[in-house]
Amino acid sequence: MKLSLEVSEQILHMMSQSSHLEELVLETCGLRGDFVRRLAQALAGHSSSGLRELSLAGNLLDDRGMAALSRHLERCPGALRRLSLAQTGLTPRGMRALGRALATNAAFDSALTHLDLSGNPGALGSSEDSGGLYSFLSRPNVLSFLNLAGTDTALDTLFAALSRGCCTSLTHLDASRNIFSRTKSRTAPAALQLFLSRARTLRHLGLAGCKLPPDALRALLDGLALNTHLRDLHLDLSTCELRSAGAQVIQDLVCDAGAVSSLDLADNGFGSDMVTLVLAIGRSRSLRHVALGRNFNVRCKETLDDVLHRIVQLMQDDDCPLQSLSVAESRLKLGASVLLRALATNPNLTALDISGNAMGDAGAKLLAKALRVNSRLRWAGSEGWDQRAGGAVERRAPG
Repeated sequence: MKLSLEVSEQILHMMSQSSHLEELVLETCGLRGDFVRRLAQALAGHSSSGLRELSLAGNLLDDRGMAALSRHLERCPGALRRLSLAQTGLTPRGMRALGRALATNAAFDSALTHLDLSGNPGALGSSEDSGGLYSFLSRPNVLSFLNLAGTDTALDTLFAALSRGCCTSLTHLDASRNIFSRTKSRTAPAALQLFLSRARTLRHLGLAGCKLPPDALRALLDGLALNTHLRDLHLDLSTCELRSAGAQVIQDLVCDAGAVSSLDLADNGFGSDMVTLVLAIGRSRSLRHVALGRNFNVRCKETLDDVLHRIVQLMQDDDCPLQSLSVAESRLKLGASVLLRALATNPNLTALDISGNAMGDAGAKLLAKALRVNSRLRWAGSEGWDQRAGGAVERRAPG
């Protein structure tokens, strides 16, 4: 909700007085840089403030506001545990000021666990870091959640920093919608491989929309193959323009990346390479959740049928650990009937996302018929069915 001037004044007064309030969340409230400057002044003049968690996400903050907040963060003895400045219009100048504050105040090394700077295009687009954010990330710290999606950071620079500072505690990393490198150096993929071979607690790695070249994808999977500490990792590689070359790399290495239990490969233009890609996925002993939607751009009907039957074999393989599968937004139309019929004899899948495939009433009838026999499936999604449940048909186990 948009905060009135009166309410904003009361919040500032409260922050200048309270020694016990630990968390302040003002997301998408129509705040501007002037409020942030005054908030920084209120906190700076209150030495016993207990504030440890701050979210100003969704408000448009200017450079002067960020400079004031950064000066306070640089000097305050009690560092924040959580900070979210997502979608606040951060510029490179504001990001440098924040980075310097994090790097200068050593208290953040042992306090800050959650940092969300996502949705600020261009904020990390400059190669000039000025001893800022990357310097903080390259030191030993306790960050467990880091979201830099859509900030124009270069992944090779980011992972070079993370491999030195965030290996032991980071569990969630979202670096989606960024570029891989600003240089053509052949050593760039090494940073990615090094971090993933050293990570100890990572559970989510988001690289969606990053346009990964084949050598970077190979370095990523090689790093995971070398890592004996990680388990149950969700890896999001959707919309990375992997195409045929990327499909080949995945086929070669996916079985060795035993840390990955959930893999999102949607919208990568695999086309006819899906035939061999599905076979490779079936050989993995660790994958339990796979998303393959928007990859069925196959002109030849025989090839499409081959892909769908390979998926059916995957679903019906007693030795395959796969539990959930998504072929969403693939416009399969009646081609999806092959998958629906297979549900009648499916021993493994508990979830199937078939939304966005334009199957109509015929698909609904096939699903209903399969559910009379299948007692394993717990969730199936499709467009146009039970919109109140988000287009999902859900069956709950007794009790």
